[in-house]
Amino acid sequence: MPSLWEQAQECEERRAWKEALSYYQTMMALEPNNPVVLHRKIRCLFQMGEGNLSLLEDAAKSFPDFELFHRDCVAILLHEGKKEQALERANRNILNFNGNYDMWIDCGAVYSRMGQYKRAEESYRMALSLQPNAQDAWFNWANMLLERQQYAQAEEHY
Repeated sequence: MPSLWEQAQECEERRAWKEALSYYQTMMALEPNNPVVLHRKIRCLFQMGEGNLSLLEDAAKSFPDFELFHRDCVAILLHEGKKEQALERANRNILNFNGNYDMWIDCGAVYSRMGQYKRAEESYRMALSLQPNAQDAWFNWANMLLERQQYAQAEEHY
């Protein structure tokens, strides 16, 4: 018999978000302090169109060391077009998760969306100095160069 986690994952693969959510809710009742399960639960809510920034903010406050909640806050702010707030949050994440290359990647993505390409490049370079094989940093940097029609440089980063 598959575990609750396996059943929830299978539901996600089928994009059966409501069904996956019910499994995560059951898991949360059994393990209320599990940030991974809470993260997946919130992800399902977003997929169903029922998620919001305050859910992520509350989760980030409850689990300050679980970086995915903090990163998701940046992504949601950026998605909502709140670039200044996204940048503020990305910079705060860099300070709070010192040495985490993912936070620099997020910062680079925000700067890129703001059209501050030099700062985006600096952020991607910082991420790569911390983790030379950070595929997201290389990919985001290349995409930024591609958008700016710098094709030769973009190709070097893919």
